[in-house]
Amino acid sequence: MKYKKLTLLFCLFSIFSVVLAATLNINALNGSSVFVNGSMDEIVSNNSVEIELSNGTYTIKVSKQGYTDYVETIQLSDDQSYILNVEQIPLTRLVFDNEFPISVSYNYQNQTITNELDVNGSIQIPSSIKEIEVNSDGYQNKIIQLNLLPFDEKVINLSLLKENYFVLTTNPSKAQVFVNNKLLGETPLEINSEDVKQISVKKEGYITKRILYNGEKSLNVNLIEGVNLSIESVPSGAAVYNGEEFFGVTPLTSTVEEGIYDLKITYMGYNTKNINIEVEENAFNNYKVVLEKEMNKIDLFNTDNVELNIDGNYLGSGIDAIFLDDTKHLMKVKNSEKVYSLILSDSLGDYIDFQKNTFINVISEEEKTFSINSKTYNTPTTIKLNLLAETQYFTLNTVNKSHNLKLKSGNGYNIFLDDSSAVLYSSNVKDSNFYLDGKLILDRIIVPIKKGSFKIETRYENRISKEDYALEENETFVKNFNLDITYPVRIDANNAFLINNKIYNQSPYYVYLKSGANVIEYKGIKAVVFIYGPEYINLDSIF
Repeated sequence: MKYKKLTLLFCLFSIFSVVLAATLNINALNGSSVFVNGSMDEIVSNNSVEIELSNGTYTIKVSKQGYTDYVETIQLSDDQSYILNVEQIPLTRLVFDNEFPISVSYNYQNQTITNELDVNGSIQIPSSIKEIEVNSDGYQNKIIQLNLLPFDEKVINLSLLKENYFVLTTNPSKAQVFVNNKLLGETPLEINSEDVKQISVKKEGYITKRILYNGEKSLNVNLIEGVNLSIESVPSGAAVYNGEEFFGVTPLTSTVEEGIYDLKITYMGYNTKNINIEVEENAFNNYKVVLEKEMNKIDLFNTDNVELNIDGNYLGSGIDAIFLDDTKHLMKVKNSEKVYSLILSDSLGDYIDFQKNTFINVISEEEKTFSINSKTYNTPTTIKLNLLAETQYFTLNTVNKSHNLKLKSGNGYNIFLDDSSAVLYSSNVKDSNFYLDGKLILDRIIVPIKKGSFKIETRYENRISKEDYALEENETFVKNFNLDITYPVRIDANNAFLINNKIYNQSPYYVYLKSGANVIEYKGIKAVVFIYGPEYINLDSIF
């Protein structure tokens, strides 16, 4: 009886076990090891193996030397037959020549795999991987494209860019690279992107290429072969511009494209020379120009409390000199509490003393001749008077009348010889047009008119300003047509300098300055210069 009970129990257990068992079929490479939940279970032969497992969750790992491991978690349940087709990719060894720790990442089976490597490290990766990403602290990430062979070994010559650096290459290579006019080296070249604005690339026999850097991680520049151009000037040291493009300083030898050029040769203190040339490969492309001196220096005294505004450009106080060009300007002066305007020209002499000089604008509706201090003038004009005392009397004589003037030193006055009024007009750009009641007014700063209402219109290229105004007898109206137009200027100096209160330490330096009057401070001297186009200023030659 006892034997029969044991037999029955055994049969029931066997039936129960068969019901709760499942079959796992694994298709993999011969010789692969199969691990079930971390324990070695079987070796694959004939490219497959069958494993009986009870119901439950299992982590299956299939591993073979030289191939990728295959790992999968499966769920087995009642009398299930499960087939596992294993993907095994041949491995390739990557050897890095890194001089600092790096991390290498790649994507495999929808996962990102990352390996941390010390100096001269190596890893094995699936040969199917087409790209890896290399990272290191202080360097920019780098993507490396791969074309791997199974079971091979590939050496990766690693070159990482530091943070804030970029790579400049040229075709052809070994071209000189200048950043902010400083030679950095030859291409290919890694460049620190901080403070990089303009890059110049030069190679003998090729046209110089100038590039504005816009934050790219890499730049490639194709250089074009050109023709030699030579320009000399008297005096030497003049700047050569093609439009607004700076070619260089004379004596100049440059490689340019064939073609027609409208060149501008400029040197502060001399008249700008414009020449039209045609550069050809088999022609004599050598030119020489002679510049004519034009600048007159006016020294200023007692200017600590004197603020100046010329043609609408505010210049501030403490100015020591004005490098006057060959045109007339409208200068507004605030001398302590006194405010007045005058025509700035070389007729004022080579100095102005804002304590001892007084200025009078003599105005009449029709041109009149007058005399003062035994000198004869025609209206309208500005006269500088030297006062020996704080208050002084002068007599102004016309053909029909004498005018007794009581003038104070360091001041300015408008003297009307009739019942007219006047508009004082200026512009910080050359060739602007000024219309008064529809009539074009040329080359005049003081424009006498009758009292009453009038219309003003000013034009420069596509910019127009219109204004209605009314004047009483012997009243003046100041109209500044001031435009925000800038021009490229190259500055050469042996020491630091200031332009419009901004300091510059490098030389040569390229800067865009507003059209008209600007203030340059150099060697303790604060002077006004006039900019009306691309310009070259050698501060050591004029200060």
